[in-house]
Amino acid sequence: MNHDISVESPVGTEPETTSLAAIAERLTHRVRNPLSVITTAASQLQDSNNAAEGNDDKSFVDSIVIASEQIEAIFKRFVLYACPEPPVTEAVSINDLCRTEINRCRHEVTYENRGKIFFYPDENLPEAGCDPNQIRVILTDLVENGLRAAGPQGKVTIRTGHESDAVQFSIEDDGKGIAAKNREDWLIPFFTTWPGKNGLGLAIAERIVKAHKGSMELQARRDGGTKVIITLPRAEWIEE
Repeated sequence: MNHDISVESPVGTEPETTSLAAIAERLTHRVRNPLSVITTAASQLQDSNNAAEGNDDKSFVDSIVIASEQIEAIFKRFVLYACPEPPVTEAVSINDLCRTEINRCRHEVTYENRGKIFFYPDENLPEAGCDPNQIRVILTDLVENGLRAAGPQGKVTIRTGHESDAVQFSIEDDGKGIAAKNREDWLIPFFTTWPGKNGLGLAIAERIVKAHKGSMELQARRDGGTKVIITLPRAEWIEE
């Protein structure tokens, strides 16, 4: 398959991790309390307005509730990016994780873009040495991004494979892809071309993968769409 561009994240620890974590910790204390007050007050106002028929302020209060929930979601994602938990590694079947994620998406009837999902597993896939909960976060983000990009008529393809010392999985969509002018910004936190999205999915994925001593590669397909390849150590290659 031909590709327009390939960006691979190096394995290692970023120098700004400590300072960024410290900032996130301060934000936790300074933002959570006032945000909680706003969310609680807005919810109470919403309940009062729902009880009062014909209240013209209802849509205004509803907007406050939605906005406060969006802020809370962005804040949680930022903390996840800035202060990732160290992975608790174990021997994990990536095929099983992929199948679980696919079933979740297929049963999520409220999802706006129900693109078709195709899975091509390596039936001889060895187990990966990883934290299943953290890898599940990556899978969820990448599959939902792929479905959104592919749209109702498109498709998302998931593949697994392995090398002598590594396990791989890839998520590929056949959407429009990312414009050439934006490709250098893929891994920048909060960069997104989707209205209403926080732009932290790829940045979080990159940090999680690096913590596993793996790599993440992003490819733009010539015929449209995006492919993300995750490489993780095999379970037997994890140092004790």
